[in-house]
This record gives sequence, structure tokens and C-alpha cells, in this order.
Amino acid sequence: MKPFFHQVTLAVLVVGVSACNNGQRWFASNQRPPQQAKDASSARPLTQEELAFHNGTLNQADPQGRPLWQIKVKQATYNQDRRTAQVQELVGELFQDGKSVFQIKAKQGEVYPESQKISLKGEIIATDTRNGIRLEGRELEWQPQADLLILRRNLSIIHPQVRVSAREAYASSRTHQLQAQGQVVAVLNEPKLRLRTERLVWQLVQQRLTAGSKANAQPVQIERLVRSQPTDRATAGQAVLHLNPKVLALQSNVRLSFLNPDLEIASQQLVWNLGQGVVTSPQALYVQDRGQKVAVTANAGQLDLNQKRVQLTGSVQTTGKRNRSLLKTDQLTWRIPTQSIEARGNVVYQQQQPRFELRGPQAFGKFQEQAVLISGGNVVTEIIP
Repeated sequence: MKPFFHQVTLAVLVVGVSACNNGQRWFASNQRPPQQAKDASSARPLTQEELAFHNGTLNQADPQGRPLWQIKVKQATYNQDRRTAQVQELVGELFQDGKSVFQIKAKQGEVYPESQKISLKGEIIATDTRNGIRLEGRELEWQPQADLLILRRNLSIIHPQVRVSAREAYASSRTHQLQAQGQVVAVLNEPKLRLRTERLVWQLVQQRLTAGSKANAQPVQIERLVRSQPTDRATAGQAVLHLNPKVLALQSNVRLSFLNPDLEIASQQLVWNLGQGVVTSPQALYVQDRGQKVAVTANAGQLDLNQKRVQLTGSVQTTGKRNRSLLKTDQLTWRIPTQSIEARGNVVYQQQQPRFELRGPQAFGKFQEQAVLISGGNVVTEIIP
């Protein structure tokens, strides 16, 4: 291997130093290269002054000659075999497949030219040059051969719509994917939504964040915030947050609890359109009005939070604890502010106090008044003594 440093004349103001190893190339500029021994017998350890340079640039290329990094440093000090450089006060760019992917800034670090790796410490900022996402932390490692950027300690991932904190994060430039692990907290700016999980995968191109998994024993926790205070809450095995449009898809043991209206919804699958304020379930669900002590089950349903209206379809069954009533129907529209209901299709109403049963094609009534009017077609009333 050619020696890393080459003797140059004093007339050269900026010195470029290069070397090759297995087709890889690296060089540092604006430094005083140390004198190399002509043979091994005359070799001597280089002094600290000979191994250091100030206000220079470190460059690294892959075997194809494509850049891997370009870093300006206030100071760099090589070890004796010049395989590692300790660097201070650095700024620069990281490249993947010859294209710039991150701009970096850090207090200190180590550069490993032969193993093609950079390790940074201190106050670190890495900005994705393609989408503007900023990563902040106290430890960073760049492994271009593995297409991997690792960030640890007090890390934050900052996006115009979302801010994420976690114990560690991994970024892949080729797949445009970020993965955060350990006490992950993601906060959506508008509407204000906070998500807690142990693992989060952010697919940047699709603008999609996936938290947890369907088989995850530790549920994902979600809170909607109003003036920094949690109002609506949700738990699920898996949560997928779409940024455009803003939709939250929940799966596996889903529970949603709303403050206004005072409802709780449970299902294996719920889709919450945050922009429209609509919650939809294509599967069996359970809805409870905690204030009125009314519970409803159905094969599918939708809650309009703005209109405060619930629409349910398929084997709908409502139960009222106050008068031990039961209403069965094919379709039900429930207007929560007035507690009025409209049932259509195969309506059956049963009440225990007093005991009677009504059957007909449609029904209207109010939960709070414990009154139901069945009309249309043949209406059958059965009084049970």
C-alpha cells in the first residue's frame, strides 16, 4: 500500500494527501504531512504534532470513486498507523451511492477510513438533504456500506408535522426509512396527538408511521391533546399514522375513549380520520355511552365526532341498564346530544320494567326517556305478564 502521506514542497499552500486500500481512497487537505521513513528499519513513532492538522477537510470515496463523506474539521489527529482520526468541531456531508443524503454537525468524533465508518459524539445534528428531516442526539454512527445511520442518547427526529423522541434510531437512505426504538414518543402537531410505543417505523416516502405490531404484548398508547392536556385516548396492538391525509388506523384489541361525547368504543379495527373527525370500523364493535348507561354492539359502524352521531349496521343490539331494555335491528342511527335513535329493519324492542315486546320494520325513540315508537307495516305488541 502506498504511504498515506507524501512529501510536498513548501510552495504548495493547500496540500492534498491520498491513499488507496483495497480500491478505497481517502485523503485530507490543508495539513502538514509527516515525513515517512524510507524503510522499516529507520521507522520511528510520529509525534502528536506530526499526526495532527488544523482546519482541514477529510474525504472518503468508495472503490468506484464515489464520495462517502466530505468533512471539514477544526482539528484532526491520526493514530500511529493512521487508520483512525480523532476530529473536533466538524461539519460536512454524508453520501450514499455517490449522492448526498445527510448534512452533519458535531462537537467531536472518530473517522475510520479503512472500515468506512464515522462515529460522532457531543451535540449532533444530522439533516436529511432530501426531505429536510432533522435528527439530533449525542451519539451518531455512519456505516455507508450497510446503508445505516445510527443515532443514540437524547435523540429527536424533527419533521414539520411530527416530532419523535426515543432511545435510539436507525436510518436507511436507500429505503427512505427511519426506525425508532425504546420509549418512543411521537407528537403530531395538528391536530395535537401524542403516541407512545416501544418501536416505531417511519416510511418517509409513503408519509406513514407504524407503531407496535398486531401481536405486540405491550399496546400502543395514543392521546389527543387540547392545550397540552389529554382528552381522547386510545390503545391498540398496532397503530398506523398517515400524514397525508391525516388518518390513524388502529388494529388488534382497540379501545377508544372520548371525553365529548362521553363514549367508549372497542373493536379489532378502527380507522380515525383526524381531519374529518370520523371514526369507522369495518368489523364488529362495541359502543358505550357511559353517562346514559347504554351499550350497543354491531357488525360495523361509524362515529361522526363533529355531528356527535353514531351509525351502526348489521345485527345491531342496544341494551339500556336503567330499564333493562333491549333493541335489535339491522340499522341504527344514534344522535348523542338528544339521545334520539332511529332503527330500521327487523326491529325488536324488549323491556323488563314493565315487561313487553314490540316488533316492526322501524322504530324511533329516546334512550333518556326510555320510550320507543315502532311504526310502518305490521307492528306486533306482546305484553309479558
